[in-house]
Amino acid sequence: MKAPRLKSEATDVEWKIVANPKATARSLLALAKHADWEMRQEVAYHPCCPKRALNILIQDEDWVMRYAALRHPNVDVKLLKKNSQSSGAIMREAVAQNPKCPTAILRQLAGDPEQAVRKAVARNTKTPDAVMTKLVNDPLSRVRRAVRAALRRRNRIVN
Repeated sequence: MKAPRLKSEATDVEWKIVANPKATARSLLALAKHADWEMRQEVAYHPCCPKRALNILIQDEDWVMRYAALRHPNVDVKLLKKNSQSSGAIMREAVAQNPKCPTAILRQLAGDPEQAVRKAVARNTKTPDAVMTKLVNDPLSRVRRAVRAALRRRNRIVN
């Protein structure tokens, strides 16, 4: 006998919607409020996730949803700016990983006390060369290695 579904568990139809690369903004917005954390996470990673759904997910009690939403290219720049000041390093790291993160925020995060944040800045393809030059002299070798690897990917080899 099949076990009954929990009320918070997503239905097959909902999973098909979120798996559809052409899911509508309206559907994704509704699913961003779903009780099932896995469903909300899929919404956060969906390439068509609208800003309104990301705004909801950034307020989620689960840090994984906030992290995923901040990394999404559709997130509102105002939220990137706000979260670049977060007390949680993982949220600042997510901001630095965002492919549309403004260069002013990347410059600011290049001086972050947490190495994971500085490494994320180094790996962001939008990080300006002047910031990369600063990071190539970072006191931590892990950050310097991330910078060198990023520069190799940009075809700007540095020893």
